[in-house]
Amino acid sequence: MTQRACTAGPVLRITSADVARESGVSRTTVSYVLNGKVGVTISGATRERVREAATRLGYAPSAAARTLRTGRSDLVLCVLPNWPIGPVIDTLLDHLATDLAVRGLSVLVHHGRGPRPLSELWRAVTPRAVVGFTAFAPEDERAMRQAGIQVLGTTLDEDAHHPSIYSVSQTRIGRLQVQHLASAGHRRIGYAAPTDPRAGTRNAVKSYARAVTSYAHLVINHGDPPNQRILSAPKRAGVVTATYGTPDVTFELDVIATAPGFVCVRQDRPGQDPWNAWIPTGQATPL
Repeated sequence: MTQRACTAGPVLRITSADVARESGVSRTTVSYVLNGKVGVTISGATRERVREAATRLGYAPSAAARTLRTGRSDLVLCVLPNWPIGPVIDTLLDHLATDLAVRGLSVLVHHGRGPRPLSELWRAVTPRAVVGFTAFAPEDERAMRQAGIQVLGTTLDEDAHHPSIYSVSQTRIGRLQVQHLASAGHRRIGYAAPTDPRAGTRNAVKSYARAVTSYAHLVINHGDPPNQRILSAPKRAGVVTATYGTPDVTFELDVIATAPGFVCVRQDRPGQDPWNAWIPTGQATPL
């Protein structure tokens, strides 16, 4: 048996010139057929011959050339900071890709873990839009906008003060989490956070602590009992019950609903929605 060494050479890219030569037409005709150009007269047989040649040769139009020709890209560049990647980020990216795919757009995810400047990347891929999971540097955002690229940044700060930056309030997130747990009747609430400093959980922990503190004087909710009946009008009652931060406290609150063995009281909170809590009937005395 004779063995021969095989050295792989460079793989030559199939071009529209190859398709034109294979199908016996001009490159202009190939472009018109494969790009669905309207308003030109090309016979059905010629169109079929061009398509068959393109399929046989494995020809794929250049995305960069298509962008130059149409002036529009179907690519959205998503820039991730140097964060640890886990289920939450994976799920977010999956939803982003799905929503954009419906609109005929594709997502390219870039992890900002190397020294390569962002300007080199977006100039190389010419995206239609750039989405950042953090706010962009002013000079980067200015250059992308001048190039006609839509830019959307995000921040975990309380206030972005800029229309192109989507602000995610950590205080609001913490308050919603605590409200959900407290509404389910939980009295001891903890917070687990990763130790990786890249996760940037310091502000989240502080916000969560503030949210827990804001619930310290709220009446403990004892769950969501069945067979509830909403009262046509609130009834004032004296309430002696525990809060999330103190033992028994006396309140004067409105009873807004009843259920077997329970009443629902409404506790007003300045600047926030009222807090509704189900408590045992024996803890409320009609006034």
